[in-house]
Amino acid sequence: MSLIEIRPPATLEEYQQACAVVEDVYHERGISSQRALHHAKAIFVAVQDGTVVGAVGFRGGEQGTLPAEYYFGFDVTEVCAFPRAGVFEIIKLAARVRGDHSVFRGLVAACAQYAFADQAFDLGLAIVKPTLGQALQHFLRIPARSLQFRVVPERAAADYPHYFFEGAPPGPVAFQREDRDSYLGQLWAALGGKATVSTRDFDHRRDYSLATGYPTQNEAILV
Repeated sequence: MSLIEIRPPATLEEYQQACAVVEDVYHERGISSQRALHHAKAIFVAVQDGTVVGAVGFRGGEQGTLPAEYYFGFDVTEVCAFPRAGVFEIIKLAARVRGDHSVFRGLVAACAQYAFADQAFDLGLAIVKPTLGQALQHFLRIPARSLQFRVVPERAAADYPHYFFEGAPPGPVAFQREDRDSYLGQLWAALGGKATVSTRDFDHRRDYSLATGYPTQNEAILV
């Protein structure tokens, strides 16, 4: 099999394939009983042999309320020292194949590289179940800190009742820019010979769900 490519979607079709992967994974693993989900506008995709096998969404705090804020009832400007524009959240992380950790590693590495190396974000957020939180800490070596906020029941129940109220409850975690050097190098080493990661053309403010978000053939030639 060929290398896994971690990058922004190249076409609207790839974006739509990524959304389908997220919906399938969320349904199969009991995260959501609904097939139709609200998807991130800006995403990275994992592509292997021309097929999308994973995806992750990226949302900046300056774009509005982040999912962690909404479901756990806090405001980042009131609980951290960073401005809203300095905070982002990893959302809708999904990999079709669970046995190969390269997709998972690559998608998380892409978000960290873009946020902390390419851009000037200070803090990342994610909503995770305890098993994923442990994976961030021990498997990916990302020093993520649990945030002690209680879920807002009516909001969680309206959107993801299975995810929030069945099994071990999820919670918000945070990871900082200053720690990136402690784990990014290890992620690149682990991905060697398995996946390539490109963040060069990614823009979290871009709406990849629209056909107008992609250059036409003539524009692509000019670029």
